[in-house]
Amino acid sequence: MEPSHGILVLGLNPGLQHILRLRSLDLGQVNRAEAHTLGVGGKGQNAAKAACTLALACEKARRRRVTVAQFLGGYTGEQIRQLQEQEGIEDITVAGAMTREFMTLVDFPQDSTDGINRVDEDGSTPCFATSPTVSELITPSEPVSMAAAEELLSKVVAAAPTFRGILLMGTWPSGTTRDFYMEAAKAKANDAVVLLDAAKPVQDVLDILEAGNVDIYKVNAMEICNLMGYGCKEGEASEEQIREVAAKALLRFSAVKHLAITDGAKASFLFSRDSRQGTRCTRYDLPAVPCVNPIGAGDTVAGVLMASLCFGVANDVEEAMLFGLAAGSAKVKSEGEGGKLDFETMMGLKAAITATRATSQ
Repeated sequence: MEPSHGILVLGLNPGLQHILRLRSLDLGQVNRAEAHTLGVGGKGQNAAKAACTLALACEKARRRRVTVAQFLGGYTGEQIRQLQEQEGIEDITVAGAMTREFMTLVDFPQDSTDGINRVDEDGSTPCFATSPTVSELITPSEPVSMAAAEELLSKVVAAAPTFRGILLMGTWPSGTTRDFYMEAAKAKANDAVVLLDAAKPVQDVLDILEAGNVDIYKVNAMEICNLMGYGCKEGEASEEQIREVAAKALLRFSAVKHLAITDGAKASFLFSRDSRQGTRCTRYDLPAVPCVNPIGAGDTVAGVLMASLCFGVANDVEEAMLFGLAAGSAKVKSEGEGGKLDFETMMGLKAAITATRATSQ
């Protein structure tokens, strides 16, 4: 079956997201929000929104399909469906239990009022003088029934060969297993690309990577270190350690062609196999940007990386990674939901990212 130029995103853990802007949160007291944003949360859903942003704004990507496979249930599920339709996101959905909710608290210090109303130098993006404290509360996920899991997997496996790219995003809900990802990846078209963005449960992720159907593994520095047995906390991995762990990962996961590693505001890396030159490493140094809401930034990177690659916007994976990192940086400048970003801001940041390539045998 000839694949389309669309991408299929497995977002098995969606949520209806409420974002509240607060001023000096006082625990134990009544706190009234200054602003409320209703949106869609979940790693897959964030990636799909980011991909749609590229599809709508970039001429080469026009009319390319972005489809999310998900379980939705109850009034929260219906709201998610409506919000995704407004974004132009298609779906493969099976009814399940009530879909969970996220409550994101973006809490600014009391003395940062003036910063709220300023705009960036380019006039496009709100600029905040003081970075807020961002917290997220998540209601429990209801287990997925065996019948619902089998129905959605059947639909995904049938549809998978028609897509140019497949994204496997995050963990899977109770009632499903790693087999969902493994079967979806196995069903891809011969020339399609599969990206995995997941780090837990560790043994399950290792098994998925070793099965041989993942082309791009996108992960952050702490996650890849922990996955490979190196104890590491957020922001503590050195460049030397990242390179060492990446080499071990590519040696172990022989089918993975590209390993994309992010590390917050620090340098990011893309390790790629090169049959003639060994392993090629590209280091990306990011410009400093004000971080207002980082939730969903990594998902945004994954969504735009794959969309730019599969939609023909990027010439290769190295440039696709550049698009993805620029999108992630643009997203953190906004207090809005994951995957939402300003395209012009993204393109400005793309020009400011420095990419340096090195090759090792």
